[in-house]
Amino acid sequence: MNIEHELNPTRFRDASAAGLRVFPVKPSEKTPAIAWKQFQDRAPTQDELEIWDGGNCGIGIVCGAPSGIVVLDVDSPEAQEVVDALDLPITPTVQTARGLHYYFRRPAYEIRNSVRLGGAKLDLRGDGGYVVGPGSIHPSGVRYEWIVSPAEVPFAELPASLLNLLETKSERIADVGAVSEQPLALTGGKFDRFLKRELAFARKELSAATEGERNDTLFRVAARLAADVAAADCEWPQFADALKVTALNIGLEAQETARTLESAWKAGSSSPSELIAIAREWVFLSKPNAFYHPESGQHLDVAAFNNTFAHVVKGKVATVLLKLELVTCVFDIVYRPDDPQGFLQQHGLDWLNTFRPSDIVPETGDWSRFEDFVSYLVPNAEERDHLLKMIAWTVRNPGQKLRHALLLRSEHQGVGKSMLTEIWSELLGRHNVRKTTTEEVSSQFQGFIKQTLLVVLEELNWGVGPMGYNRLKDLITADVVPVNEKYMPVRHWPNLATFVILTNLKTPLIIEDADRRIFFIDSPAVPRDEGYYTSFAAWWQSNLGVIRAYLETVDLEGFKPYAHPPMTDAKRALIADGREDLVKDLALAIDERWGVFNRDVVTLAEVEAQLGSSMRGKSKAKLADALKAFGAISFSQQRVPGRWSGEFFSLIPTRASLWAVRNAAYWEAAGPVARGEEYARGEGMFACWHGLPICICHISEWPAYLPTPVMVRPEQPLTPVEVLHLLASEAARVSKRLTV
Repeated sequence: MNIEHELNPTRFRDASAAGLRVFPVKPSEKTPAIAWKQFQDRAPTQDELEIWDGGNCGIGIVCGAPSGIVVLDVDSPEAQEVVDALDLPITPTVQTARGLHYYFRRPAYEIRNSVRLGGAKLDLRGDGGYVVGPGSIHPSGVRYEWIVSPAEVPFAELPASLLNLLETKSERIADVGAVSEQPLALTGGKFDRFLKRELAFARKELSAATEGERNDTLFRVAARLAADVAAADCEWPQFADALKVTALNIGLEAQETARTLESAWKAGSSSPSELIAIAREWVFLSKPNAFYHPESGQHLDVAAFNNTFAHVVKGKVATVLLKLELVTCVFDIVYRPDDPQGFLQQHGLDWLNTFRPSDIVPETGDWSRFEDFVSYLVPNAEERDHLLKMIAWTVRNPGQKLRHALLLRSEHQGVGKSMLTEIWSELLGRHNVRKTTTEEVSSQFQGFIKQTLLVVLEELNWGVGPMGYNRLKDLITADVVPVNEKYMPVRHWPNLATFVILTNLKTPLIIEDADRRIFFIDSPAVPRDEGYYTSFAAWWQSNLGVIRAYLETVDLEGFKPYAHPPMTDAKRALIADGREDLVKDLALAIDERWGVFNRDVVTLAEVEAQLGSSMRGKSKAKLADALKAFGAISFSQQRVPGRWSGEFFSLIPTRASLWAVRNAAYWEAAGPVARGEEYARGEGMFACWHGLPICICHISEWPAYLPTPVMVRPEQPLTPVEVLHLLASEAARVSKRLTV
């Protein structure tokens, strides 16, 4: 049976005739049965009204300008207490399931929706909102009914008491510019403007308090303000004095006011405002549109930030922080050891320089215990000298990275490798150091590289092949690396990190003969007695300034952070031990220029035939991996001229997939024609250089940190005669590398 229809078969038409904009809501629910917002812009047709009257839907009433009314929704006994204190005029009122709906005439200006007025379940539905009208059924089964109908009294004007309540609510969160600041000489620091406004709101609310409620109101507004002041780490007396003036003006006694303000401070400061605490800890970055936490280095996009702190402010906390100008906004972060710390301006934009130097300063003292520790760990004098220069360079020149990494191995655990990196980390500032793992370096996320001076990779294990080390190569030497982090787009980040790699494995990684990135020390140390390390740890933790002073004495004259690291016996052994039989045979063939390896450009089939029995049971894929391990480059298939075959030269062109097994960077830049010509030669273009310590590279590959040679010709390869002439004329300047 359609109870609503039976009771009022023309309810929609009657409400519409009374000037209310209506729409249907689902039976016994509060949700619209159709898209209701269309009726903010248009009135329903007579046909629509008749159809709705013939159904069993509840009635929804559009609030605000379309109906000319706003509705105060009382939804709890506490909310009713707030309303009773407002002394509202008589106005049409509806009994709801849990309270009352008070209908008022909408003023000539916009009144938006507002929630939790007076801190209770008291909402206002205005422009942009709606309410369920009388005659509808609540989900609980209770009927909405007029207890004072529009037929009895007209819609009352919004009373001043309710407008004041609305003004306080909206000004504190939404309408920042509506109230002018009070001309008070307060010092709230970063939050000065916000705290002055909060004080103004508190004084206004206190001034409006009625007799008998003034002291309670003073405590309430003062405690609320105290929570903000405490969170902002500001002085309370200046705010208390301002509130005291208002309290005395409205008739409160001085002694009573002082006691109330003291109690309010204790209550408010014991629960500091979390909103202010968040604003102090986070910075908004406009470029990535994300929030940044300087202490932890964490980024959160706006959605994640709102979700994380949804408990602080109902709605979007990011919007509140930005609209109230509580959070510091910058364009983006940078990490620049040479620039001023903190906030800086460049190119008309504000930036946050996240670099913080170490607080360790040189101190006089006896550093012999540190010398003894390092000497025991690295007894080889040449290796120890270079190690100390690496440490001293990074500590004395923060941000000027080394282009090679330290690989420190020992057969035994507990000899002090990690302790050495701990000391190094403290001297650089632990916040500038990042520990990582093989798995993290191998992953697609490189967040560990940013805002870092030293990366410590513990327990490296890439002995299964060169792939992992190839991932690490660019991180060791590159000036800029792409950084992929959660919640953030991929960004190219300046790479200032020096790498330290620790391991106990015999063959932690496979490196090629020409490796220029690893300084390998294989420590012969065995663990000392446990008491030594306990005693030494206590000493160095108390004498970091002494160790810092010692590093000032390390002679860095002639030390070149971009130069190749010294070759060590351990590194030679690592190169040899890392080769499997196929790799070893391939390396020997390339080094000795056997057969097809007399030239730089070959095909995979030629290499397979050249290696013969070494390829037994090995696939072409395995062979390709072995070539890549030595830096060889594969090129796509191309047309090549006839080539030498034994004593004969074929004139028939063909197509082939070529590999550069030597001087790969040069041949990659030289282009397909030059590669085809090299493939067709019986003896390679650079065969006459065999045995000379010279590496061929294109001018585009010439390192920026080396002087540029006088004679360069990047547009085409040189003939052997031209190469030798250039070598002779530049012999004084070029000893290990020649640009052609």
